Amino acid sequence: MGERIYRVLAVLSALGVGALAVTPLSAGVLNIGQRGTGFGHAQPSPAPNGGFPENTIPAFEWAFQHGADMIEIDIRLTADDQVVVFHDHTMERTSDAGPVAVRGLTLEQIKTVDVGSFHDPVFAGLQVPTLGEAAAVAQQFNRRLWLDIKWPDMGAETALALANAGMSQDQVIFNVLTDQSRDSIRQDFPDAPIYWKWDHREERDGVSPPANPDPSFFDTYVNRGYAGVELWGLSGVTKEFVDVAASRGLNVVVWGTHFASNMAPMIDAGVFGVVTYDVSELTGLNLLAGDLNSDGFVGLEDLNLILGNWNQAVPAGNRLLGDPSGDGFVGLEDLNQVLGVWNVGTPPPPVSTLLAQVASIPEPASLTWLLTGAIGCLTGRTKRRSCNRFPR
Repeated sequence: MGERIYRVLAVLSALGVGALAVTPLSAGVLNIGQRGTGFGHAQPSPAPNGGFPENTIPAFEWAFQHGADMIEIDIRLTADDQVVVFHDHTMERTSDAGPVAVRGLTLEQIKTVDVGSFHDPVFAGLQVPTLGEAAAVAQQFNRRLWLDIKWPDMGAETALALANAGMSQDQVIFNVLTDQSRDSIRQDFPDAPIYWKWDHREERDGVSPPANPDPSFFDTYVNRGYAGVELWGLSGVTKEFVDVAASRGLNVVVWGTHFASNMAPMIDAGVFGVVTYDVSELTGLNLLAGDLNSDGFVGLEDLNLILGNWNQAVPAGNRLLGDPSGDGFVGLEDLNQVLGVWNVGTPPPPVSTLLAQVASIPEPASLTWLLTGAIGCLTGRTKRRSCNRFPR
């Protein structure tokens, strides 16, 4: 047994940041930077008061540098049907353009607009990015995009922009406010996940998300082809709400949770993702989920605590005995929390080498299967839906 654990640890120690970068994973929840994490002033920046202009390239880069798995960006069409990243219908709030509609300007005209000075003069001259430019930043960091659709019929234009940028369907998730937007996206993205977004300021569909829903409440969204729902995190999302949604095959993502005091209850409730402008705060919470020995690093020592008591009952919540999930049993959920934030900074060997080494591990076969599946999900070789058992 000791030899087998040593070989398992040797294989997993090679799963460094390079492997995680292909399909970014978070222990606990997906870390999604709101408006490219250019919203508010929580993060240090060249600006005296901190922060970055929303939906701009510097904001995207900061988010990925500080642990974002994805960035949530708002996309619209210009007058000449180009896809740009901009939140509002009109431009006066975050630019020097005045109350003119994004749809009323060509891309050439929009590129003359200053979207940096509204936040701080140090950002003067920043341009509205195109979707292709945002995709290029995501690809630079091997990350993905969460696209908030702000125009009802823009599937074909979005598909063209992403194709020109070399971004595939499995690198994007869509968020829509209407079924019309869903239908437009689905025509060109048959396999991409699409989420329905509730707005806390109005009751879409004539209903509010109930804290204790009947399972049938979610069936309408399943039947309409949604992969999940996104709603305001301060609207009272409960573990029961998340569990019932999961029982109907829906993920729950929350937004508007920008501080640890807001994020921690959402993590405890089991949400799939958190859309936040302080991704570094969420990165810290996610790291804690896998740092069993509290030394500030997730690595072999943490994994050894789990494998040492694998498939054993232990006192519930005893992290030093390998039970960070708190269910009193050391198993897959505990392993997920460690693998999700594994050994940042260690380049991995080729995936084929990892899989060959895992295949050579002696029994138990269940552990070999588990590690093979983990490597497949972490490196993107396994399709998304079959990776639900692993953190993302």
